[in-house]
Amino acid sequence: GPKSKPWPQKGTGRARARGYRAPQWIHGAYVTGPRGPKTHFYLLPFHKRVKGLVSMLSAKLAQDDLKVVDTLDSLSADTGEHVEELCDARGWGPSVLFVDKSDIFPRNISVATDSIKHINLMPVYGLNVFSMLKHETLVLTLEAVEEIEKKLLFHLKRTDLWDVMSKIKSSKGLHL
Repeated sequence: GPKSKPWPQKGTGRARARGYRAPQWIHGAYVTGPRGPKTHFYLLPFHKRVKGLVSMLSAKLAQDDLKVVDTLDSLSADTGEHVEELCDARGWGPSVLFVDKSDIFPRNISVATDSIKHINLMPVYGLNVFSMLKHETLVLTLEAVEEIEKKLLFHLKRTDLWDVMSKIKSSKGLHL
């Protein structure tokens, strides 16, 4: 524009200046492009993640999509068809997420569900809102239910979270 030059090209004794937006000026243009891939990853605050799990489990229960079984050991056949037939017979919908306390699942069900994309296994410590949303039915073992209940109640009732977080940050050399 007409007012882009801060002073005339000649006659002032000062250095030549194109304008306020030149690269050598503060708040000026960038000569180079963006510096590599920018990550947009972020982690929700801990208590929001806990409340998210509670809400999701409540929603599954309200929609009658939360089922509890004794154990996963009783699935004897190690073929995917058997598992799919079982899920159909029980009306568990197209996609099922099995959750057990341990991450070591019985071999039969591991082999059977390995090739099926819409039937998955997960330990309690991996349980997350996204996976529960992706699968229509959530099948928990009794041990898993007890573990989830214990952990969620502990985290919902705890009052020392701020102290814990500040200890973690101070140990990493960060200041609150």
